[in-house]
Amino acid sequence: MVRLLANPLILRALLLLFATASAFVLAIWGMRALRRNIVAESDLGSGAAPKLEALPLHLYNTVIQQLKQQKHELQVQTLAEQRRARTTENFSQAVLSNLSSGVLVFGLNGLVRQANPAAKEILGFHSPAGMSAEDIFRGAVVCSRDSSSGSPAVYADGLRDAPGRLTEEINAVLREGSHCRQIEADYTTPIGRKLRIAVTVSPVPAVDGSLLGAACLISDRSEFESIRHQQQLHGEISAEMALELRTSLATIAGYAQQALLLPRTEDEIQKNISHFLVHEDKKRVVSCVALENYGTDLAEIRSLAVDPELRGRRAGTKLLEFALAEARRSGIARVFAVTHAPEFFVRQGFEPTSRHTLTEKVERDCRACPKRRSCQLIAVVATLIPERIALPILGDSATPISAA
Repeated sequence: MVRLLANPLILRALLLLFATASAFVLAIWGMRALRRNIVAESDLGSGAAPKLEALPLHLYNTVIQQLKQQKHELQVQTLAEQRRARTTENFSQAVLSNLSSGVLVFGLNGLVRQANPAAKEILGFHSPAGMSAEDIFRGAVVCSRDSSSGSPAVYADGLRDAPGRLTEEINAVLREGSHCRQIEADYTTPIGRKLRIAVTVSPVPAVDGSLLGAACLISDRSEFESIRHQQQLHGEISAEMALELRTSLATIAGYAQQALLLPRTEDEIQKNISHFLVHEDKKRVVSCVALENYGTDLAEIRSLAVDPELRGRRAGTKLLEFALAEARRSGIARVFAVTHAPEFFVRQGFEPTSRHTLTEKVERDCRACPKRRSCQLIAVVATLIPERIALPILGDSATPISAA
């Protein structure tokens, strides 16, 4: 035995066997240690996500309450937004409904999305929603300059001062989103009524700057156009009246020189030009007469003059008959005249009377007349509406009123 242990080969073999056995034992121990680590890590990972059944009940209640609170806040916020939206919409509807100007809103497809009552009334459509600009405005022609810039309008075709159609202006804004256009156009309603309308076409932008459509603000300017036309006509009439004034003045002056009519100044005739009735022949005044009121029941025939060339043609008679008809139409009960030719008026139904019984005439003209003491004029009066006369004109036997 001792010999075997003393043998170097045997000794080496034993050492190798011991080393091998030690290494095997260490390897087994390391593998077990590694396995324990892996199991521990696996247990740790599964412990981070515990099962729902393992959670406590109060945690469930807390989560549920938080979810309910968030839901309530969202509902309150949604209701508030809806109320604000309804308020804004109602306010807009109230403003549009009470506007005297019409409002049309076109979408990008060219169809009307909204129209207020004034637009329906002006344009003559009961429900223009869904109609195109071509359907509504048809042949409406632009007839004014762009008042927004004070310069000649640039119309849809790009030409300056070249009137186009109103539909082209609206479509240009819808296609290009161009600047606001202020124009006037002649428009005919579906029932044939002709209007002058002022239209402001504006692009409607979105929050991000994109184009949502176009809005048209429409105003009926027919009344203003009628007033302007009347002013022009009034100017023409004023020019004609000036000519008639000069002609009447010349005719009256001629008879005044013959002591057949009292002289009247140009200022006096111009002041009372509205009282004059004239007869024209080939655009020339050939006769005139003035119908001057003394209150509501009495009027005077004055300045009855006829062109000498028309004597014998009953021109004066016709003019007097027309003046009496105008007085009767105006509700005047009595008409008088102070004349050198009473027989002419008697043939027309007048009756002679005393000048002094015409107190209105005496107070207005006779007291200031330089010929009042030597006056040879004779007063005549005609009753047009007998039932309107409260106090009849006194005859020559009445006590005269002094003209002094």
